[in-house]
Amino acid sequence: MIFFRISLRFNGHDRRLEREMAAVLLFMEALEGYSDQWRYDVIGHSGETFNLELVKYDQPPANEKQRFDVLLNMHAHSQFCLAGDHTLEATRKSIADLSEATDIDEAFVILLSDANLSRYGIPAAQLAQALSSTENVRYANFFYCKVTNGKHFYCNRSGAVFIGSRN
Repeated sequence: MIFFRISLRFNGHDRRLEREMAAVLLFMEALEGYSDQWRYDVIGHSGETFNLELVKYDQPPANEKQRFDVLLNMHAHSQFCLAGDHTLEATRKSIADLSEATDIDEAFVILLSDANLSRYGIPAAQLAQALSSTENVRYANFFYCKVTNGKHFYCNRSGAVFIGSRN
């Protein structure tokens, strides 16, 4: 999950921060009541950090208030975080952490970003390599804006969503 100051700045234009928050809420609500079968973390990344823990796997939000608090933390972080991008570092850490886990049956990383990778000098090929660096972690990536390298990650209009994955 990515929280840029730009998410907040462009929210009035294309509602990207609202959509990021809605996606997280949908995910948390979909897994409500399944904590014995599914464990998940919600980790944010921004220009300030690549590992902002919003939900820990052993403490999923148990009710609407706790889920709302997660969304409030997302919004607050986007207001006050530094400019920059840690998409690549966050992706690498998530993939590495899950690939080393021994107490799970399956592992998934869902990357949600409004990152303009080229603006921050991140080659899309490096992100693709990080996402596919291990066979035992599946991934899906969702991008809200134009990203370089049409082969793997590309949205040709602002506000569009591109979904990429490996089964």
